[in-house]
Amino acid sequence: FGKSAGNAIWLNHEKTSCYEFYQFFLRTEDADVEQLLYKLTDLEEEKIDEIMKRHREAPNEREAQNVLAKTITRMVHGEDALDQALKATHVLFGGDLYDVTAKQLLAIGKEGNVPTVKYVRSKLLEKTICHVAAETKVCKSVAEARRLVNNG
Repeated sequence: FGKSAGNAIWLNHEKTSCYEFYQFFLRTEDADVEQLLYKLTDLEEEKIDEIMKRHREAPNEREAQNVLAKTITRMVHGEDALDQALKATHVLFGGDLYDVTAKQLLAIGKEGNVPTVKYVRSKLLEKTICHVAAETKVCKSVAEARRLVNNG
């Protein structure tokens, strides 16, 4: 999939991370999701029909895409990889970090191709998050960082 656009999706997790694999199928267009459910999953026809019926009633919930992404990721990479992809998705799209370890957070950053910066811990403890964001170029200025923090 996607080779002509330069976005090749590979079954090998070393070429396409489990997170990227999951996200690829999660981003499936409404017009394509039903055929992919039939062609790429082992779900029964009746089950797919039920999923698509609910999907047509509430397309904004993207149930069909969620089922497709979860089913294919589980089939190709296993339950643990699916759990990692779901956790990465949760964290990268605004979820809380309360049950995420530092090691998991680093893995999520790597798996999700998230830009990262290095910063000396002792300096980090001496500055506000807004100053750190500006110094590392995460934000253009301290004022911009403050606005982002204040706006949630």
